[in-house]
Amino acid sequence: MRYNEGNPMTKAIKDLRTACLINPRAANSKWMRRKFLRAYLQKKLPGDVYDAFGDVKTTIEKAAQACGSADVIVAMGGDGTVADTLQGIFEAGKQDEVLFGVIPFGSGNAFRKTFDIPKNPLRAIDRLAEGIARPIDLMEVEGRIAAFSSIGATARVTDEKLSGKIQGLWGHLVAGRRLFDTPAEEKTIELFDGRDASGPFAAKTVTSHFFDCIVNKTNHFGYSWYIGRRPSSTTAISTSPCSR
Repeated sequence: MRYNEGNPMTKAIKDLRTACLINPRAANSKWMRRKFLRAYLQKKLPGDVYDAFGDVKTTIEKAAQACGSADVIVAMGGDGTVADTLQGIFEAGKQDEVLFGVIPFGSGNAFRKTFDIPKNPLRAIDRLAEGIARPIDLMEVEGRIAAFSSIGATARVTDEKLSGKIQGLWGHLVAGRRLFDTPAEEKTIELFDGRDASGPFAAKTVTSHFFDCIVNKTNHFGYSWYIGRRPSSTTAISTSPCSR
């Protein structure tokens, strides 16, 4: 995300105040069993650790709360944890004041793949502690901050998975049955400040019958599937109708 030149972001990240939000259910609850990883995180990135939650609402609230005392907000989990943590930062209005980091520890890690964050949690912690901050480009989808979004079939599968009890890849596979009964209905998508195959545009409305559509600020989606080169800018999206 963008940040102001006047902020204390020229310091080494390890010297800043850190808050780490952890999805304890990520990676089949490995976090709860890996005591060495917890100790390593505290050694390299000392600060507050929030790991007694996992639902969307609480993650967003904790991220917003952590912005009041931390310079760096770290999401430890999959793409869902990343998205919820970013949402909390933006809802707190601190996107220009805090740094955001990721330690991949979930089933879906498209965000990690796009930004070349090491898959190994220990190496990711090292990279974060010694790394250099850079701005990233995000978008807003019906009030939600996102790096990528789907409209149609995969959005429906994600909703089904989130409402179920099975976590991770298996949860998505079970919810995948919705791919077979998702109709290719007519949908209208409004895009702003974006780029497509014809070049940059200020605003565009697309109405079409389609099975699925992915709008992205990354070049990966879902389980690190490569979907193409990152667009230079797409900052706002509204859709009607939309599954998610």
